[in-house]
Amino acid sequence: MNDVRFPPRIVCKALDLSHGTISTWMKKGVIRNLDAQRTTKGKSREFTVADVLALALVKFAIRVNRNTKLIGHYAHVAAEDYITSGIRHLWVIHSDEKITIDYAERPADLGVAAVHFDLSVIFGDARYAILKAAAEIEEPSASMSSTSWV
Repeated sequence: MNDVRFPPRIVCKALDLSHGTISTWMKKGVIRNLDAQRTTKGKSREFTVADVLALALVKFAIRVNRNTKLIGHYAHVAAEDYITSGIRHLWVIHSDEKITIDYAERPADLGVAAVHFDLSVIFGDARYAILKAAAEIEEPSASMSSTSWV
């Protein structure tokens, strides 16, 4: 499934985001390193599974108002690591002099403040939604007739 690509209309439906919102996030650098950002002129974007999961993580971070800029930089890496390594946790840890990212279930040092993202829930919901949206859009609706118009 990692080689599968989805057109914008399926991604928008699955994540309940407008095409304009996704485009704005990409243009303003809210989310970085999407495979869909690497397109050729005249060719529409197609989103990988990692792209969809990264968008879902950024949407969640914005919704809960947590570390949006930092998450936007690491969302695609976290999505790829989730797919390839099965990571389940993302911690954003603030210490006195820096901010770090950790994938441990519970890091030993939580710094001054720490924010936890349960990737198994965020990404699991997004993965289900993209498969459901793809099936709904690509299958003909039950109301379509098989009548020939010839």
